[in-house]
Amino acid sequence: MNSLLQITKLLLHKQGIRVRKYLGQNFLIDEEVLHKIIEAVNLSPDDFVLEIGAGPGILTKEIAKRVKRVIAIELDQNLIKTLRENLKNYPGVEIIKGDVLRLNLKSLFPANIPVKIIANLPYYITTPIIMHLLEQKFPPFTRLVIMVQKEVGLRIVASPKSADSGVLSVILQYYSKPELISIVPRKAFFPSPKVDSAIVRLTIRKNPPVQVVNENLFFKVVRASFSHRRKTLTNSLLKSQLGLDKEKITQLLADAHIEPDLRAQSLSLQNFAHLANTLIKTTGAQRHRYCNSGL
Repeated sequence: MNSLLQITKLLLHKQGIRVRKYLGQNFLIDEEVLHKIIEAVNLSPDDFVLEIGAGPGILTKEIAKRVKRVIAIELDQNLIKTLRENLKNYPGVEIIKGDVLRLNLKSLFPANIPVKIIANLPYYITTPIIMHLLEQKFPPFTRLVIMVQKEVGLRIVASPKSADSGVLSVILQYYSKPELISIVPRKAFFPSPKVDSAIVRLTIRKNPPVQVVNENLFFKVVRASFSHRRKTLTNSLLKSQLGLDKEKITQLLADAHIEPDLRAQSLSLQNFAHLANTLIKTTGAQRHRYCNSGL
């Protein structure tokens, strides 16, 4: 039986395709890792699946064998030809050529049905794609299984108050339940990237784990707090665009029962929610300015 590496090279060779590094093309060639992805997303015959970055379609084919419908998105026109050839016997697959960041993904599926999303994300554009997926507001219990750079994966699942915690950690843990499935060595890809990867599963929550008065302000506070990771929370907020002077910040942190000398990574999701809610309570007339501004 041919290895995934041999199959991938053959598919690319048939169409005369060269790997485009500037698109972050690294094709999965490890069968064990492929099955870990399938197990992590827990596919069933009635599922609707979105695959981002389908490549030559090796994983797409395995998904199509197990589910009702697959929408496979690929940016590279040359790979589209390979996809169509490789998946011509699978009528449940729809192939879309396009930039995932420019697509209304939710509109591709029936309303109010949880979707299974599988993506091997290019390292250079990982965070924008993840944020775009969250902005689609897929129904609760939608499951995302994503392949990301190892360091990004560890940040996504970082426990509150850990050194790896950051803006991405807080946002994803607000909207979803993140789990680290596996670390994937660089040799599992062709061509091999310079770093290892991680498989992460995100399950969209029905409700956030904390209550916030205004989400826009909550995320502004989170971003402001992490804007200078090496500085104390007081100094980070002072240098932010929240428009607070040192006296107001001191009072805000006191009212929120947060030590001013802490750094952002020392705060929990509950701490951030309390801080944002306290800011709205203590700013009075400024409430609308904060609430009407975007992320």
